[in-house]
Amino acid sequence: MILIARGYGGRCSHLVRFDHPDESALLNALQGCSHNLVNGAIGVSRRDKQQAVGATRVGDLFDVRLGGVTGDAQYFLLTDLQRCEFRLPERTCTPVLSKASQLTAALVTKSIWLNLRKSGGRCWLFSPRPEHLQLKSVKRYLALPANKGGCERTGFKVSIRDPWYEVPLPDKIDGFLSGMTKRAPWIAWRGMRGLSATNTLYVITCKERLSRPERCAWSISLLTSPARKVAKHLGRHYADGLVKYEPCDLKNILLPRPISTRNSEENYRKVVALLLRGEEKQAEREANKLCK
Repeated sequence: MILIARGYGGRCSHLVRFDHPDESALLNALQGCSHNLVNGAIGVSRRDKQQAVGATRVGDLFDVRLGGVTGDAQYFLLTDLQRCEFRLPERTCTPVLSKASQLTAALVTKSIWLNLRKSGGRCWLFSPRPEHLQLKSVKRYLALPANKGGCERTGFKVSIRDPWYEVPLPDKIDGFLSGMTKRAPWIAWRGMRGLSATNTLYVITCKERLSRPERCAWSISLLTSPARKVAKHLGRHYADGLVKYEPCDLKNILLPRPISTRNSEENYRKVVALLLRGEEKQAEREANKLCK
């Protein structure tokens, strides 16, 4: 692997990856590297190459981070039934999303989370604050031995925390995204105050203030043909069809510019609904119509 970093130390405008079939092709590319390297991108059409020049990266608009790392998901993540069985008040827990299958809409509203709670999903994160430590139910839960459902405190992530039961959660969350998917990466925006996520998901934060229509418009561009082609080459592919994306992969996806923010919220809901129904090509075509 050879990394070419022009203007090192300056502002990065975009990143492009090139795959060459053999050493000769690589040497030829390096000898001509004074030209626009976008012209050699594998699997990218001429139209997409033209769009890539000066395109906006996901990382220019959004920060992508891991959700909260529990260190012991069996202990910290609870269904509503489990929370009630341990008599833990709602105020001692944080509402969370804990896996990719819980991303079911373009906007995760409180009603969607309540349905998850009702259906028995693990939707609570045990996260007591100092004022909760005197509650009998919290004391009992904290004192549970590991062999009876208590926390395995010898685990690395738990053992290095002080106190061990405080799970650090990301702040300023605007949306959620799965880093392991058979579909194209897409953003589910947060529509419920206080909703967080564990580290099976990534959380999205807008780097600058963006209105909801602006967010939805850029989210549509993430599902266009050019963006999906770049994403395909950045992700790590597994035999079962799953593709894993690291935060740095997602940040380097190039986004075509949206044509307009008009009706973008409604349009994004439609595109995501198509995607979740398995109609990926149709979702891609609809997204293409709405971007330059």
